[in-house]
Amino acid sequence: MSVRIIFLGAKSIGFHCLDELLNRSNDLDAKVLAVGTNPRGAKVKELAEAQAIPLIHNPLELHDFEYDLLISVQYHAILKAPEIQTAQRMAVNLHMAPLPEYRGCNQFSFAIVNGDEEFGTTLHVMNAGVDTGDILAERRFPIPKDVFVGELFKLTEDYSLQLFREELEPLISGHLSPKPQTEFTNRKPPQFHYRKEIETLKRIDPNWSADQIDRHIRATTMAGFAPPYLDFGNYRVSLNLIDS
Repeated sequence: MSVRIIFLGAKSIGFHCLDELLNRSNDLDAKVLAVGTNPRGAKVKELAEAQAIPLIHNPLELHDFEYDLLISVQYHAILKAPEIQTAQRMAVNLHMAPLPEYRGCNQFSFAIVNGDEEFGTTLHVMNAGVDTGDILAERRFPIPKDVFVGELFKLTEDYSLQLFREELEPLISGHLSPKPQTEFTNRKPPQFHYRKEIETLKRIDPNWSADQIDRHIRATTMAGFAPPYLDFGNYRVSLNLIDS
């Protein structure tokens, strides 16, 4: 019997992972029963519709299916335990950051601000916590010197797709061994960050050292998003990059 899968995902990485899963579903004896996405997953939606795969619009709809494996890749909603437990075998998430160090959002920015030299991406079991489940597989890589957040995001996206491709067969066949995050005692203590925290990183204090200012600017300067800034009394000055 084929392994029955529900896929939840968005953004470019969600599209590429779903495409990989569908392209290999026959070889892996897997069947995608339904796909869930959001407004940032237009290409995910188009791909599902092209394959005549039903779309789900709310995590509560997971209760309508009998299936084995739930795969989440950059899905927007935090699933609650009753929805996670609808997966008869396992629910997994591709988290584009190293665990247990960086849970939640804006991991790329905080890694730059903190001056980290290493980053990563993690495939982990989903549980009632947020990014606290057992680790199934991961990839770690050095952070390039003077990297900007957009560059680190793209690099992590590339490693995430590589991880997904390499671990998809053992994931579906059930050959990945979960390891509790508490076993990784050699790593930094966990940090959890909310999406709204990015605004606090954008406010530059001119009294900071040049290095701290540089890290905050690189961590918060990304095309399509409001830039970092300085406040002077009633004035706010945006800090935009110029061509050298």
